Amino acid sequence: MVAHGQENWDRTGAMERAKKFYFILGTLCLIICPILFGCSFATISPGTVALRWNKNVNNVDTDTLYKPGRYFVGLGVSFLKFPIFYQDVKMSSVSARTGDGLTVSILPSFQYKLPVDSIDSMADLYMTYGMSYQATIESIALSSLRDVMATFNAYELVSDREHVADTLQTDLDSRTKPQMKVEIVGFQLLSVSWDAQIDSKIMEAVVAFEDIKTAYAEKNISAIEADTSVFQAQIMSESVTIEATRVAAILTASKQADADIITLQGTAQSEAYAAVKSSISGLDEDALLKYVYLDQVVGGDYGKKKLSLDVPAEVKAAMDAL
Repeated sequence: MVAHGQENWDRTGAMERAKKFYFILGTLCLIICPILFGCSFATISPGTVALRWNKNVNNVDTDTLYKPGRYFVGLGVSFLKFPIFYQDVKMSSVSARTGDGLTVSILPSFQYKLPVDSIDSMADLYMTYGMSYQATIESIALSSLRDVMATFNAYELVSDREHVADTLQTDLDSRTKPQMKVEIVGFQLLSVSWDAQIDSKIMEAVVAFEDIKTAYAEKNISAIEADTSVFQAQIMSESVTIEATRVAAILTASKQADADIITLQGTAQSEAYAAVKSSISGLDEDALLKYVYLDQVVGGDYGKKKLSLDVPAEVKAAMDAL
């Protein structure tokens, strides 16, 4: 009886322990599963692309270049991210020698762009240099800087720094592009430092050369001003000629108009005389006398005309007959 009760007690205790175990296990699953599920996602932020890396087998997927977004990749899988925009590199001060043997300290800066448009180029870049590719680019830049500096003398380095920087960009690009498919898009010399004594001598040479260039520029300006004066004189001469021609044309037209008016007046008078002549060509002396008197005297205003001539008898008789 006692043994049977003990057995029931043990069985009840085992069931209670099992319930607690499963309860704890279920609780852990409810907590851990969402965490594991969330860890199975990976995000690629804007401005980057990525290669998929499986940490479980240490394998990189070189067939797909992933763009920005959120991906379900599973546990133990993440992304190796690369920037798609220009990357700015500011190196520490570099000591080099110029072509004339002087020591110069340079603070360089440059910008590069990764070959993110090609999965093959990105895969080769990672498989060859890993994620420390920028350190390799900086090492190549250091070698390029020292080689290029040896081709310029101190004066050129001070007076034409922009040309030196362009040469550095071209040289560095010619080294990184074939080897790493990395494009160098800019190169700057942020500072160029010399020994104080050397620096003063170089500045004196620069100032002297600038004075020479200023003198040449002033000479060219004087020549241009002289040419401009000649050109202005030519334009003024042409303007005077044009104005004189215009005035002459106006005067000629005016005189021609006066001549035309006189001609018209003469023509009108000639036609009037011809008409009068035609109208009286058939009259005798007596009829002509009557015509003139009637046209000039009778046809006028008697209240305003006074004649000191006696009326011819013939005319008076003719008037009486009217």
